[in-house]
Amino acid sequence: MLGITRWDQQTNESIRQRTQVKDIAQEALLRKCRWAGHVARRENGRWTKETTFWEPKDNKGKTIKAPQGWGKPERWKDKIIKKLGKDWHHVAMNREKYRALCDDTFAPKQHG
Repeated sequence: MLGITRWDQQTNESIRQRTQVKDIAQEALLRKCRWAGHVARRENGRWTKETTFWEPKDNKGKTIKAPQGWGKPERWKDKIIKKLGKDWHHVAMNREKYRALCDDTFAPKQHG
């Protein structure tokens, strides 16, 4: 496309800038954030909302923890919680405010 080889030692960022191609990892995070907001605004009882906010419980109603040494498996919403905080789903009720928050947090920054 640009006639660049790896021996030219160009950074991925500089190549993306010249070709105007988005960083797919950043784009995936941004879309995941937007999808999370969509799910948070869904009606109760919808499958997507129920599975997103579900926590495994024992027969006494206490949250089950993973066996020791296994570590806690990361769920897709964990990255959202890490970046936006535990109350992200309350912010998501305001679509415009939440979209701006996702864009500020996850959208690729323009250099130049």
